[in-house]
Formats: sequence, C-alpha cells, structure tokens
Amino acid sequence: MGRPPPHRPHHLTSTDKVTNTSPRSCRNLRFEIKQLPAPELRRAAGCAWRWRAMLAGRVAASAQYMQDSDRSRPRRECENVAAISPDSRPEDNRVKEDLQRKVVNWLGDQGYPLEMRVARHFSRRAMQVVPSWYYLDPESLDYREIDVLATHSSSDYFHLTVPVECKSSPGKPWVAFSAEESQLHQFAFARQRLVSKGARDWWKQESRYKGARELPLFRSGSGHAYGATQAFTTGSDAVYSSMRSVVKAAITLKEDQDLGDGFRFAQPLIVINAPLFEAHLADSGDISVSPTDRIDIAWRNTVVDHVDKSPHAIISLVTEGGLPQFIDDCTLTVKHLESSARLWQTDRKEFERQRQNRGRYNAFLEENPGVRGGPGWELSY
Repeated sequence: MGRPPPHRPHHLTSTDKVTNTSPRSCRNLRFEIKQLPAPELRRAAGCAWRWRAMLAGRVAASAQYMQDSDRSRPRRECENVAAISPDSRPEDNRVKEDLQRKVVNWLGDQGYPLEMRVARHFSRRAMQVVPSWYYLDPESLDYREIDVLATHSSSDYFHLTVPVECKSSPGKPWVAFSAEESQLHQFAFARQRLVSKGARDWWKQESRYKGARELPLFRSGSGHAYGATQAFTTGSDAVYSSMRSVVKAAITLKEDQDLGDGFRFAQPLIVINAPLFEAHLADSGDISVSPTDRIDIAWRNTVVDHVDKSPHAIISLVTEGGLPQFIDDCTLTVKHLESSARLWQTDRKEFERQRQNRGRYNAFLEENPGVRGGPGWELSY
C-alpha cells in the first residue's frame, strides 16, 4: 500500500476517529474539506453518515469549548465525573439511605439518643457533664461504665455528683411500689445519703435541721418507694441491675479526690424515656396506680452496707420529661448546702450558733403555726 495522494490529507480518511476537538482543529477540517476534488467529495458522500457523525461531533465540541470559560470548565468536568460516578447511581443512593436508617434505628434501640439528650439537659443548666464515665466497682474492683456523670461545684467547699443510668424502653412503663409501712422518717430519709467520709460529721448535724430536710433534693413529697419493676417484661431484671450499677458508681465517686476537695455528695439517678407509675395498696385492698414524673426509692442492698454502713441508698427515678425540674432542684440544694459546708469548714462555732438559733425559731413556728415571716423564714431553719 502506498501513501495517499497529495491532494487527500491522510488524517481525513473515513475510518479515522475524532480525537482532537479544539476550535483550531475544526477550522483546519473545514479548510481541508473545501480543497477536496469532486471525486473525493462523491466518495465521501457515499459514507455520509461517517462524515456527518465526525463533523457533528467536532462542531458540537467546538461550540461547547467556546462557550465554557476557564473558570467554569473545571467545575463542569467535575460535574460530569460526578454524574457518571458509580457512587451517585440511584440504586447506590437507596442502599446508603437504607443503611443509614438501620444505623439510626439501632442507635435508638440501644438508648444512645437518650444518653445524649440527658447530657445536654445537664450541660444547659451549668453543670459539668462527662459522658461514659468509668468507675471502679467497689466489690469486683473492675472498671465499669456509667452512662453520664454530672457534677455541680459552686466552690471548693461542696460538690454534688450525680451518676446517671439511662434506660430506653418505649412502650414498657416502669412501676415503683410504695407502702405506708415502709416509709422512712423525714430525718432518716435525709440522713441516709451518700456523702464523702470527711463530710459525715457535718451532714449528721446538718440533716437534723428542718431546713436541710426540706430542701428540694431531699423532699420526698407524698412518700417514697421501696422498689420498682418494668412492666410487660419477663426474664432479666433491668431495674435491679440499673439500681445496683448506679449505686456502686455513687459510692465510688463520692470518695474520688479527682473531682475536687471539700465535701462531696453523691445522688444516684436513673432516667427513663417511658411512662412512670407509682403503685400502692388502697384501703379497699385493690392496687392503685398513678402516673408521676419523679419518685425516690429507698433501696436496701448489701453493697451499701459493706462500704458506706448505711441501711439504704436513696435513688431518684425520673422520666425524661421530669429531668429539667430535677436538675433545678439539684442547683437550689447545692446553693444552700454550699454555705453550710463553708461555714462548717471555716468557723465551727459560728455554725453551731446559727443552727441553735434556727432550731429555736423552728420550734417557735411549730408552736405558733399562724405566724409567718421574720428573719430566716425563707430557709425554714
């Protein structure tokens, strides 16, 4: 085979593929077509579909090239690449959405969203929050996890620590049992709290006064419960394991020096995102159930006897809806107890004098229930 005739450019054969679509190449193509003799034009007309495809491709590419600016061209190329990317195909997007939905549902079943919401409630009310806190089990000496740890420290004299166990059980209410025969005296209900070793003498004196016993965190309201269970369940007792875990965490944290010096007070808390009911036996002998957002449980367990020498551990059981009010009660209680703890650690004699004066004032109010006002009435000491 010889070379093509001089008047027929070798790169314009009907079998060539278009590889260069620049404007200059298109102008050369139009010039070279005009130079073709009549026989070559007739031969080209015989395979017109190839020439039309080649010309249409080059002209369209040239027009597109002239319209695109240097700034828009890289973006258009990226868009074209994304359009043909396998990751952007509709079936792949549906698979990803299904996987994301499954992950979200699994997280909800495991209770992680509840833990995050509880931590946010505490942090928005000026309390320090640590999610997933690890503590040393006082019995097994193994490290275990508590869902949320919230602390409130207004000074170096007093620290409130709230270990939180979160339980997600939508559709499975919790039921707390109460009875008149199991009610603790108001003094015992306030006295049997988890406080650090250095604060026991102070709290023994402070809890004797009416003002301390009626602080929001220690106010039992109509009464407290002695136990709880989860409705519509069989098998493992989630309530018992939760109470045992949160009490162990409170016992360890109240002696944790890393949380600050001064007196430390631990309040175990269980938060649920399910309805909460209080059940008690009515005078007629039938069981009565009433809804509530919060109830305190005077829980008796050997884990407290071995470590803290207290017959009960007072656990707060709160729904997610009642959590903001519980946090406000903690804040107000810390505000009052901080001044008492400061006075005990700095001036013991002044502490005793003020308590004696407040004790006389309380006795006067009890003897004269119609009298109101006077100094110290707001605190009821």
